[in-house]
Amino acid sequence: LRLQEKYGLFLYIDDAHGISIFGDNGEGFVRSQLPPELGERTIVAASLGKGFGASGGMLMLGTVHQEALFRCYSLPHAFSASPNVAAVGAALASAKIHQTAELKLSQER
Repeated sequence: LRLQEKYGLFLYIDDAHGISIFGDNGEGFVRSQLPPELGERTIVAASLGKGFGASGGMLMLGTVHQEALFRCYSLPHAFSASPNVAAVGAALASAKIHQTAELKLSQER
């Protein structure tokens, strides 16, 4: 982060193997190491197909402006299909587990 500030760098980090496994409520290794606000130049990507047991992926964006740019200019976002009902159900069920003490017990095993 010091180098990011010093040189105005952009950070694009893939935490596909850390999400759900590390951090409070499965926030992932990367989020557990970063400040609460990602800011204008940091994006964290992760897969829901590993620790979450669902399908698809996610982006953690620091600002509403980043979200607007992503929605406007991201071709994969614009041309991808909606997730199927089973994938949505799996993601919601997994998210509920992540909000309970059950996840911490699983992480400690």
